[in-house]
Amino acid sequence: MATTKNATYKIYNGTDWDTIYFKTSAGQVGESSSLVFLRPGTHKVNGKTFMNGSTHQGITLYATDIKMSSDSDASTISASVNDLYVWRDSISGQLDSMSQDYENRISELEEAITGGEGTGLLETAKKYTDDEITEFANTTLTDRLAGYATTSALNTAKSGAISEANSYTDGKITAILNNAPEAYNTLGEIATWIQNDKTGAAAMSNTLATHTTQISTLTSDYNDVVEALEGKADSTDLNPYIKGLSISGKTITYTKGDGTTGTLTTQDTTYTFNGAVSTIKDNNLTASKALVSNASGKVAVSSVTSTELGYLSGVTSAIQTQLNGKQAANANIRRIFEGSTTPTGMVSGDIWLSY
Repeated sequence: MATTKNATYKIYNGTDWDTIYFKTSAGQVGESSSLVFLRPGTHKVNGKTFMNGSTHQGITLYATDIKMSSDSDASTISASVNDLYVWRDSISGQLDSMSQDYENRISELEEAITGGEGTGLLETAKKYTDDEITEFANTTLTDRLAGYATTSALNTAKSGAISEANSYTDGKITAILNNAPEAYNTLGEIATWIQNDKTGAAAMSNTLATHTTQISTLTSDYNDVVEALEGKADSTDLNPYIKGLSISGKTITYTKGDGTTGTLTTQDTTYTFNGAVSTIKDNNLTASKALVSNASGKVAVSSVTSTELGYLSGVTSAIQTQLNGKQAANANIRRIFEGSTTPTGMVSGDIWLSY
């Protein structure tokens, strides 16, 4: 991605650098997402502009200029504060009226509680309590025990009902087990058979023991077969393959699976490379590099890549001669430097873009 840089344009005058500033207008200056021009007709604060005709001006805002929200019909801060004052005065009057009303009600309650003899709430409550105590004292012990007996009879009836429910549940479970379909009473049938047929149970136990013995015999036979096969694997019959090779000169020695060895004699394929290629006969060259002859006249790899070598494709004459011709064609061409470091070796007319 390209980078935008802010640079200072300088031209060397033979002694020092002259700084050049380009004359620009607002139309030539670009805007960004964070830097934009302030436009008087568009950028205002609550309708007030920063321009007075063609003259710049500051903006002073008062409570009458600032609205409470962005709604077009929203009240200003000044109007809202005035409304608060009116509301405060109204609430104050209502509180005063409520306070007087509460004081009147408190006085009425005090009168009701501490009223004349026999009419106050305290006196009424005392009389009710005295009546309850008198009624309890007049109730006989026999009447109270009769109430307790009724409670005991209810508890006995509850215990009997629970016992009857338990007996009913046990009977239903027994009936389900005895009358279950054949697919669901397997455990019940086996238990009944073991209890009623002692001989059959003994026979089944003997059959299981016999099967256990047969399984043990089969396991032993399997182990014998495995051992025989492992022994066979070590015999010469199963080892006609070659498991090792070694080379010494023109002689190849091979070792068979049974441990015996044999030899083969090959032709002499030794060849000596002489001359320029003697340095590259054993290893590959570095990929995509141009080849040169080194100081010893041997083939070697240069630092020039195949891509760089391809740049010369289509050249019809000496490159330096062509460059010299381009320079002579325009004597006014000057060098251009860029960066933050002051250039050296300048001549008059050289350009420096400093940033």
